[in-house]
Amino acid sequence: MRAKDHKNKAADLLATLSHWIKTSKFDYNPQDLEALLDEVKDRYTDYIELKKNPRHESKIEQKSYK
Repeated sequence: MRAKDHKNKAADLLATLSHWIKTSKFDYNPQDLEALLDEVKDRYTDYIELKKNPRHESKIEQKSYK
């Protein structure tokens, strides 16, 4: 992935999380929220690292939050 792809994915995850917290009729498990926020942090870290070093290897696994 390119640096901006990691940045966009982080922003998309935050937007999706915000939407579902506002509109859902149930409460989320804080551990699930923590896992998602950790992925956002990791993606943004990869964005920063890839800007500094284009050869940076991301260790993020693709996940689905359906």
